[in-house]
Amino acid sequence: MTVRLVAIVLSGFIYIGWTAVMLARHERRILSEFSYQDKIDLQWLRILTWGLGVIWLLIFISDEVLFAGVTLFVFLIGFFGIRQARIFTHHKADEPEKEKYSKSGLTKELSDKLYDSLIALMNKDALYQKNDLSIDDLADRLDVHPNYLSQVINEREKKNFYDFVNQYRIEEFKKLAANPKNRHLTLLALAFECGFNSKSSFNRYFKKATGQTPSEYFAALPKH
Repeated sequence: MTVRLVAIVLSGFIYIGWTAVMLARHERRILSEFSYQDKIDLQWLRILTWGLGVIWLLIFISDEVLFAGVTLFVFLIGFFGIRQARIFTHHKADEPEKEKYSKSGLTKELSDKLYDSLIALMNKDALYQKNDLSIDDLADRLDVHPNYLSQVINEREKKNFYDFVNQYRIEEFKKLAANPKNRHLTLLALAFECGFNSKSSFNRYFKKATGQTPSEYFAALPKH
């Protein structure tokens, strides 16, 4: 009986470990499909994963404690699941870039055309200002499959979708911040106008892209 219980717990922790690996892979894949992260935080899935590990340990205590743990676990799944935005999509799992595109039907000619259309659309329509922009939204506007669009961004810009869109937002913020007519607006108001949807995501990405905080950057601007 003891050997059986140990085998059950061991299999549970193997499953949990593999789940943690898959979550890490999916978190990287999210950056290839969404221009924001605030609404698609995977922290609740990590908590539920480790919670499942606790349930496996409760097997050693008693049936009553195990039942209570399972009940709480199911409640948490429902509570956090309802609050969570869409995080799983129809796109392929994470793969090395060469393997991912090895069977792609996207020719160089089509790639050139798609890239030119993409840049023209981003500059003309300022789609980066849409704070929940996804690669599916952009692909619909360009009438192309999201996988092709992702390939073009990866190969031409050497960036994932998240970095590609947010770089536009940063450049737009710099333009707005340098305009004396906008001095009456707060930095956060300018950030929202550029497409960021939270103060934390704006500060985090601005520091990553420029090496400065928004306040430091703004303070260094020439005053007119």
